[in-house]
Amino acid sequence: MGMDNDQRLIRQALQKLSFLVVQDIRMTETAQLAHVVLPSTHFGEKEGTYTNRNGRVQKLNVATIAPEGAMQDREIFIRLLDAAGERFLTQRPQRSLMRWQMKCRLIADSTIRRLGSREFNCGW
Repeated sequence: MGMDNDQRLIRQALQKLSFLVVQDIRMTETAQLAHVVLPSTHFGEKEGTYTNRNGRVQKLNVATIAPEGAMQDREIFIRLLDAAGERFLTQRPQRSLMRWQMKCRLIADSTIRRLGSREFNCGW
């Protein structure tokens, strides 16, 4: 819920929701209010790429083993799509990067290996 916010108002608003889903790495106060908690991995347990709020694409390398039951964001997303009846054929980080390269010309010539040593800005 955040330390700088009015936690009482936020808690009241969340408790009014008919359905709340939280994806988090631990059982936070917000997760305790959720109807469904999707156990996620933290950055040191993830493999693949991410785009930060400045539009920079960066590579993540697994540094530690995730706890049992925790899933990478990509896996959670694919399972949600499957549950909704959608097929998402890109299950490996390299294939996901290839699909992203079609949208972002600045990383079009990059490989997953090259991303390990550089950042790319998609310019948004």
